[in-house]
Amino acid sequence: TITRVSKLLDVSPVTYPAYNDTEASTRALEEARAACSGDSEEQRQLAQHQEQQYRDRLLQTL
Repeated sequence: TITRVSKLLDVSPVTYPAYNDTEASTRALEEARAACSGDSEEQRQLAQHQEQQYRDRLLQTL
């Protein structure tokens, strides 16, 4: 896990890593945002609801 970076040039998964123990994985964007921001479940749901309302209003204007 990369936890600190002073200067990031490039990070990408490869077929043949330099180290045998190298791993790469993905996670859901929502989970990553919640983990980084420390939002409570209630705050996350409120944000999702507000975003959905915004999308609905936008679609109605089209």
